[in-house]
Amino acid sequence: MSTTIEVKNFRLTKEEQQAIQSGETNGTSVMAQCDVNYNNCITIKGIRLMKGEKGPFISMPRYKTKEDGKEVWKDIVYLSTEEERNVLLEEIAEKYRSAAFDRLESGNDVNVRVTVLNGREDNLRGLATVTVEGLVIRNIKVMDGENGLFVSMPQYRTTDEGGREQWKSLVYPHNKNMYERLTRQVLEEYNRSSKEREQQGKDIPKNRGKTTR
Repeated sequence: MSTTIEVKNFRLTKEEQQAIQSGETNGTSVMAQCDVNYNNCITIKGIRLMKGEKGPFISMPRYKTKEDGKEVWKDIVYLSTEEERNVLLEEIAEKYRSAAFDRLESGNDVNVRVTVLNGREDNLRGLATVTVEGLVIRNIKVMDGENGLFVSMPQYRTTDEGGREQWKSLVYPHNKNMYERLTRQVLEEYNRSSKEREQQGKDIPKNRGKTTR
């Protein structure tokens, strides 16, 4: 039997909204909250999307109790398999991605800043920050692949049905047009910044830093 999950009442926390608007880091670990309709028979309220060292994860409603004299937290409700937990995480992450890119589809101006990274042994060539009105998306990567430069959106780590580790985008454009627009602007800014840095290097006098008589 396939699992049916409907995410309802999705809402970013106030701290996460402020972090998105300012470009600063959210000082708390909670990113968003939502309710879930599970298989059209059970509604679970107060599920939280959390930040973790290995990427976002889901926190189910919990209660505090005592075991061996120590306070502990236990889930009131939980999914029994990793596969179902990954399905739930993906559904909630999709809502987060949707909230992040709603303004892109309105056609508003997109501002892009790129930091060029030279001299690296891996294929990372730059880091970009995209701003749409008050929405800031950081840690967008410019990568060098077999077919040239490409843009990689912020990702989180999860596992597939076979237990194999994989990465999925946490934020991405809703459709092909938005993806092409974002990719084009990021790569254009990367190329412009690269040429600017190269020119600045050429403009440095050859005797700079040397003592002349």
